[in-house]
Amino acid sequence: MVDSVSTYIKMVKIYQGAFDGDLHSPFGLGGGVVMGLLNETQSLDKHHIIVCDRYFSSVPLACHLLTRNTHFVGTIREKRKRFPCRELKMDKKSPRGTSIVMRDDAIGLYALCFMDRKPVYMLSTFRPGNESEFRDKAVKRRRPRQAPIHITSPSIRNYYNKFMGGVDRVDQLRSYSCIRIKQLRRYYLQIFFFLLDSVIHNARIVFNEVNGEVLTSREFRVKLFTDLHAFTSSDTEPDDDDDGGQPPEGEEPTAASTTTPTSVPATWGHTLAQPIAPPIHFLHTPMKMGRRATCVQC
Repeated sequence: MVDSVSTYIKMVKIYQGAFDGDLHSPFGLGGGVVMGLLNETQSLDKHHIIVCDRYFSSVPLACHLLTRNTHFVGTIREKRKRFPCRELKMDKKSPRGTSIVMRDDAIGLYALCFMDRKPVYMLSTFRPGNESEFRDKAVKRRRPRQAPIHITSPSIRNYYNKFMGGVDRVDQLRSYSCIRIKQLRRYYLQIFFFLLDSVIHNARIVFNEVNGEVLTSREFRVKLFTDLHAFTSSDTEPDDDDDGGQPPEGEEPTAASTTTPTSVPATWGHTLAQPIAPPIHFLHTPMKMGRRATCVQC
């Protein structure tokens, strides 16, 4: 579940199979997922607008959300229950840009069929007719080996196209500098790195909002790495007034104040007189160079 304006990830739910409650849900499997996300994020009764694709859409879901002061806009499959597909059925030879709209006055529900390359069915409880950018407008369509044409696009479809790409936009931003590990066969590691990338993405949005900056995903990751490295290095450095754990003058060492030897035997017969500092190539952001994708500094 993503905020389509800021692309902030509000909720992530990993699919673990269909449960009995989802199968017997009055909204179907997809609608049950939508209601579960809205309930867990406490997004109902706040006059939000939910935008979904046709897998999650259904007429009972839209009607129920309207009773909870939440609007719904999305595409829908023509064979969904209670959807007037017969009344909206359009000939495949109809010209592009033709649209048919039906409205239920008792509920305030809109059903739309728009002919583009093929019929597109939509369901909405919200019609953005006041905003100029969402009014019916002409859009350009290209044709192979022919001149482009302009067709009229309904306001509901314009609103859907503007705010539906929230999840796709998040995937695009994460792909610019996500954690890539080849041959990652363990599925739980893939889930872990996906959640880690999602947390970093949300942290960048909050950082830009609070500090008034516009850092890209790569710039924020470099800043996060340098700040974490500086924080950890400051914790490992000894204080100036540190006496190395030795007891005060005139007192005998006790069991509690006795320190361990500085030389710790290690494997292969070596001893470590002091902690080993990390190599210099750990202190930079890896950069891929060449065909073998090796770092130029590593």
